[in-house]
Amino acid sequence: MHCCFNILPASLQMCFGLDVTEEKKRAKLKSSQIELDLSKHAKSETNVVKILLLEWQEHIDQTNKIIHGHGFSKQELISFKPAVYDNLLTSMKFVLRGMGMLRINLANERNKEHARAILSCCQCLGKDQELLPFVALAFCALWSDRGIRFAAARGYEFELNDSAL
Repeated sequence: MHCCFNILPASLQMCFGLDVTEEKKRAKLKSSQIELDLSKHAKSETNVVKILLLEWQEHIDQTNKIIHGHGFSKQELISFKPAVYDNLLTSMKFVLRGMGMLRINLANERNKEHARAILSCCQCLGKDQELLPFVALAFCALWSDRGIRFAAARGYEFELNDSAL
């Protein structure tokens, strides 16, 4: 019976599993490599999910402490300061970029310099963990600008975080 398959073209012989060519070996090796890569990627994604779940659990623990406890200690509040300021800086940058997208202008022309300062700023705390003076001034000037307030109110149009305001 095997002899009658010998008259088939090589491509059909491969379909019947009769001929193991170099091409088939390379394809099988490539397939194994892809499966290995997918497996590694799946394992790394599992770690990402675990990190996100840990952050979520920490958030729940903090919320429970606020609701059912006596709030945070002064030291805990101080430890949150850099994260709060970083969120403030990030949110103001989102608002400023959103203004461009929505074609909203600053109400006060002098605030353009403050907007440039915020957009170019990558850190708003000094070595003493206090807000840098030029950043504090820029935040105050920009937040009092009607254009900023109008854009922030339309934050849902450019994915501004709900807690930004």
